[in-house]
Amino acid sequence: MNPARVSMPDIDVDFSDE
Repeated sequence: MNPARVSMPDIDVDFSDE
């Protein structure tokens, strides 16, 4: 689990898509 995911779940979706 990336730290960004816990910090901002909204951004996590972007990373997942990439």
